[in-house]
Amino acid sequence: MVKNRFNSTKLIKLFLFILGILLLYFLIRRVGFQEIIRIILKAEINFLILGFLTYLLLILTRAFKWFLLIRATENKIKYKEFLPFYFVNCLIGNITPIKSGETATPLILKKYLKIPVGQGFCVVVLDRFFELIIFIIIFILAMFYIINTGVTSDLFLSVFQWIIIGLFLLISILIIVIVSKKTFLKILGIFNFFKRFSLIKRVLEFIEKELQTFYDSLSMFKNKR
Repeated sequence: MVKNRFNSTKLIKLFLFILGILLLYFLIRRVGFQEIIRIILKAEINFLILGFLTYLLLILTRAFKWFLLIRATENKIKYKEFLPFYFVNCLIGNITPIKSGETATPLILKKYLKIPVGQGFCVVVLDRFFELIIFIIIFILAMFYIINTGVTSDLFLSVFQWIIIGLFLLISILIIVIVSKKTFLKILGIFNFFKRFSLIKRVLEFIEKELQTFYDSLSMFKNKR
């Protein structure tokens, strides 16, 4: 049994590696290999190396943040076991609009690392919640800086206003999801009408089941630094 598990792990890693190579090939082909080479040759090697190291450090740091969030829920997974799957998460996020592919991450973690879907989704939501707060703070500071420099127009202020409203609505929804289980269940209840369809019914039942795991995982963070 241990041997079969070892073989399956090797096959999974091989599959992820081949998938990554194929996606990288299609991305390079879409941009144009000659165009990439031309831009690289014009760049200074020092900046290329520093850029690569900075991006690698960013990925490893964010992976460690997710790792700590997962470990905080009493999961004994090791960092080296988690890292390949975070790379997959980054790849999916980078090739999908506004990183929507990260919604598949909890399912990947469930299948290969036996992490409950609700717990994986909890990590995704908390990560996005804190990053959204930081983004809003930086965005507001940047906008005030631009306004103070005199680069303003009615269109600019209008767009700025609607972006702020949208961001605060988004963060309000996240707060509702994180804080109030009953409120979220009421929102989910809007879709009860569609339970007459078997596929939608199974999806809603799955969400309701994993929702308990989601809030159980959230409760584990209350006394965690």
